[in-house]
Amino acid sequence: MTSRIKSPRHRSRVPTASPIRRPTLPSYWTRGAGEPRATSIGPVQHTPTYAKVAQSGLTVSRLESVLADWFEAEVVLTSSGRSAILLYLSVAGLNRYEHRVAIPRTVSACVLDAIIRRAFPVDAASAQNVDLTILYHQYGIPQQFRAETHTLEDICHAFFASECTGARSWAGPAAVFSLPKFFQTSSMIGGIVTRDRSLADRIRGVRVEAPELPKETRSQHAKCLQRNTGGSDLEEVYLARLLNPRIEDDEIAGAPSSIEEIKHIAGKRRQNLERLLAAVRTSAVGAEWPSLLLSALSFACPVFGDPVQLAETSARLKSAGIVAGLYRIDRARNMAKPDYQTAVLLPCHHAIPEHKIDEMGDVLRTTLR
Repeated sequence: MTSRIKSPRHRSRVPTASPIRRPTLPSYWTRGAGEPRATSIGPVQHTPTYAKVAQSGLTVSRLESVLADWFEAEVVLTSSGRSAILLYLSVAGLNRYEHRVAIPRTVSACVLDAIIRRAFPVDAASAQNVDLTILYHQYGIPQQFRAETHTLEDICHAFFASECTGARSWAGPAAVFSLPKFFQTSSMIGGIVTRDRSLADRIRGVRVEAPELPKETRSQHAKCLQRNTGGSDLEEVYLARLLNPRIEDDEIAGAPSSIEEIKHIAGKRRQNLERLLAAVRTSAVGAEWPSLLLSALSFACPVFGDPVQLAETSARLKSAGIVAGLYRIDRARNMAKPDYQTAVLLPCHHAIPEHKIDEMGDVLRTTLR
C-alpha cells in the first residue's frame, strides 16, 4: 500500500485581486495499512480515553506552565485558536457595530468567524483607519510589517521562534496560537500569550465563566474532528469551539508535556527543512529565505518558480502520495503592501518519514529545472 501524506480541509480565504482556489493545508501525515486517517486539524493518531489522559499527569494548568516557559510569557489555554481570537477581542472591549480590524488579504475563514462577532474586517492593504490589526504570519513565515495600532499577533502557524524558544519580540500586548498545527493532539487546543499578568488573569476569568461541556460532548467533538468527514456535524464542532473558550484536562492529550519534547520536535522540523531546501535552487526560495525559514521553523516550506513547473511539481508530489498544492504566498511579507506569488507549499512536519522527504527532494530536483 502506498504511504500517503494526507491534507486536512482548510478554511476558505478572503479573495484577492487574483482568484485563489480554496486551499488545503498539508497535515504531513503518512498512513500505512491499518493506520487511522488524518483529521482536519492535524495528525492525530488516536483519541485517548479519559483514564489514559488522567494517568498522563498532563493538565490544563500544567500545560499552561510548560508553554509559559516556552514563550517566556503568561499563557491562557482555550478550546481552539479561533476561540482565543474571539476571547481576546471580547476582553479588549471591541464591538462589531463600532470597531474595525485590519486583516491580510489571505486569511483563514475561522479568523473571520471570530472577528465578525466583534468588529468589521478591513483589508490591511487599504490604508483605512482601524482599531486593531491582526498580524498574521502566513504559514509561519515572519511578517516584516508592523502596525501602529493595537495589534493582536496570530502565531497559529508560527509556534517556533527558534529551535530553543517561542519567545520573540512581540508585536503587541498578546498573541494567539494553535497546537494541532504542530503536535498530534486529540482535539483542538489554542491559547493566548501575553506578558501582562493582569491581562492574563482577566482572560482566564472570562474563560472560567464559560459553561463546562459534558464529557460525552467533549468526546463527540474529538471523534468528529478525527473523522474529518465534513458536513454540518464538523461545522457545529468548529462553531462550538469558537463560542466557548473553555477547555478541560481530558481534551489536551498529545500536547507537549515538556520543553525537551518541544525542542526535539523543533530539531526534526529543522532537519526536514534543511533537506528540502538543499534540493532546490536558491532562486526558488530567495536568497534570504532559507535562513529565515530555518530560524522560524515555518509551518510549511514555500517554493517559488515558473507556474508550469510548479504545477508539474505539485502533480508529481501528489502521485508520490504527498499532497502539497499551489498557493499564493506574500513574498514581500508585508500585509500593507503584499506581493502574492504562486508557490508549492511543501510539508516539513516532524512526523514525515525520511523516505518521504527523500521522495520530495527527488521530485524537486527533476521538475524545478
